Amino acid sequence: METKKKTRKVALYRGEEAISSYSQHAAEAPLALLRAIRREFSRNPTLTHAVLRDTSGRCWEVNRHMSRLRVLWLSLIVR
Repeated sequence: METKKKTRKVALYRGEEAISSYSQHAAEAPLALLRAIRREFSRNPTLTHAVLRDTSGRCWEVNRHMSRLRVLWLSLIVR
């Protein structure tokens, strides 16, 4: 019997076009994932937003200009 690994999935967008996507294991902290997304925003200035899908399947949009307080709040509610 196969066990499915729990991952969080991220898709990086430039407007409506998906540029890149990757996943992170659920054992890592959500704040680490959000910091990685912000690092990608600083490396690539053409990215506009990212869509994060947590382990329960809910989708969250991370905007390029999101405040640090909002990122901390999001890290608490993302599973």
